Amino acid sequence: MDKRYYLAATAVFQNEAPYLREWLEYHRLVGVEHFYLYNNLSTDDYMSALQSYIDEGYVDLYDWPLGSTDVAIYGPIQLDIYRDAFTKADCHWLVILDSDEFFVPNQHDTLPELLHAFDNQPDIGGIVLPWVFFGTSDVAKIPDDQLMIETLLNNGGVEWKGPRHEVLNTAFHKSIVRPYLVSHVPNPHHCDFIPGIRNHILWSEFGQVNHYWTRDEYYLYNYKIPRRENWGTSTSIVLDWAASMNFATDFHLSIQRFVPELRSRLGFDTK
Repeated sequence: MDKRYYLAATAVFQNEAPYLREWLEYHRLVGVEHFYLYNNLSTDDYMSALQSYIDEGYVDLYDWPLGSTDVAIYGPIQLDIYRDAFTKADCHWLVILDSDEFFVPNQHDTLPELLHAFDNQPDIGGIVLPWVFFGTSDVAKIPDDQLMIETLLNNGGVEWKGPRHEVLNTAFHKSIVRPYLVSHVPNPHHCDFIPGIRNHILWSEFGQVNHYWTRDEYYLYNYKIPRRENWGTSTSIVLDWAASMNFATDFHLSIQRFVPELRSRLGFDTK
């Protein structure tokens, strides 16, 4: 089956302008060739981050002007965006993620190298990888001359530690899918497929999805907490969640090997 790209990605963003270039360049570094991005009611200067990528053909940008402060309504809006992306995605594999999520191959240098193991397994429609939540690391604000991924190191470890066959019953994962085999999108975490096609679950020794849910302290208090309060989650609960992902650890830091090249690509002095 001829496709323009081997690996592409799709994401929805809202007021994420300061973080988009690092996110895009990182995923280009690990092998994502193209991005189908959806602007959802942003009021910041996101085009300053995206225009060059659009001009160079790396990003297709779409506006999706529907939103809600009711999470029960917003959830279906997000799933409709993914369904739209599947109709546009001219690729063999599509990463489904948010702009605070970074897919990390742990045994390979790129995601395509990881995916090539499944090229001759046509019954696999999706690869499921576990989340690792990263906290603020008690950083007030990420310095302008530092990457988010090199600054925020504290994390809560791999979120799913139960039986492998039960992982799809949780929300602690994200997926890379063959979009042309998707039959249904039940949630943002994995897809259902046409008959005879299945998900394949990978444990963290192969890869992980770093989820910088809180970003730094400034983002946590000025963006994350107000957004979750609009969705009906109290500040105390959000802070409990934030604390649970903010443990100092030497584990799950494999993304650090990409820092020197990513700093170079973004015009920072290499460390």
